[in-house]
Amino acid sequence: MKRLAQYLTGHSHDAYFIASNRAEDNEAGRVWTVWCDLIAGLISTLTATLHPNPVILGGGMSTIKGLIPDFEAALAPYAWPGHHLPNLPLATKDDTVAAPGAAYSAWREQADV
Repeated sequence: MKRLAQYLTGHSHDAYFIASNRAEDNEAGRVWTVWCDLIAGLISTLTATLHPNPVILGGGMSTIKGLIPDFEAALAPYAWPGHHLPNLPLATKDDTVAAPGAAYSAWREQADV
């Protein structure tokens, strides 16, 4: 996000600044909106090709207030008939469980086929 801020605004604001000030600061809001759209495009592509559901948001991003509504709004334009967008829950455990959890989920889905 810092690189995106540098490119779009000429300022190297960090992710915390952008997320915290997106409603009051026009530049932070612009960076936030573009970043959400980029992530929404990525999630849409992953969903169309790999069909993960849910897509669990973790790490530092899981602490951003209002993240889910902003992502859902950014994802809406990517929806088309027959393409179901995933649920977007926030991670509830620390980062060390993400990879094993994803592997377990994939294994369970494969076992149910």
